[in-house]
Amino acid sequence: MLRQKGNTSFREKRQPFQALNTIPFQPGSHLFYPQINLTQTKGFSRFNLVAAWKRKYKGKQEDEP
Repeated sequence: MLRQKGNTSFREKRQPFQALNTIPFQPGSHLFYPQINLTQTKGFSRFNLVAAWKRKYKGKQEDEP
């Protein structure tokens, strides 16, 4: 598992770069982005990105995904 800051940019194939914190996300949801570029810096290969935000459990909710 690797945590990234929300302002880290990523890009799907042939799409413009966007920040991780621009992904529409709700508590209790999971997203999967296959074969993305994680940063705008050259020299890195493609990665799979999984985003998860735990749901509310026993009255407690995580502040962020």
